[in-house]
Amino acid sequence: MFKYPQDEHRDFIKRVIGVGGDELYIKDRKVYVNCRPPDPACRPIEERWAYYEERFGAGGEVFGPVQVPAGSYFVMGDNRNNSQDSRYWGFVKKEKLKGQAFIIYWSWDSERDDKLLWERVRWGRLGHLIY
Repeated sequence: MFKYPQDEHRDFIKRVIGVGGDELYIKDRKVYVNCRPPDPACRPIEERWAYYEERFGAGGEVFGPVQVPAGSYFVMGDNRNNSQDSRYWGFVKKEKLKGQAFIIYWSWDSERDDKLLWERVRWGRLGHLIY
C-alpha cells in the first residue's frame, strides 16, 4: 500500500514488479526483469495473479525498457489492461510506502450498476490472502 503519486490523500494497492536498479521491459503481455528477448536465457517473470481482459483492440503491449531509480519501485495492478500504475504515472518512492497488503477485505464490481447492491459484491474474493 502506498500514497497515490497523483493525489497523496488516497492510498493505492498494487504489486511491486521492480525495485531500484532493475530494468523492466514488457512485450506481448509478458514482463521481463533485467533481461530482454530475444536473448534465449531471458524468461518473463511468473505472474499467476495477472490477467488481461479480452476485448477488441487489446493487443500485445510494449513498454520500456525502463530503469527503476534507486529508492523507488515499479508497481502494476493485476488487471493489466485496466490499471493505472507505474506505466502511466511513474515510480513509487520508498518514503511513500505505507505497508504491505496481505488479505482481500473488500471486493466490489463498480461497473455493474444494473445489479442489486449485494450482487455487486465479489463474495468469492473476500478473505483471500494476497501473496
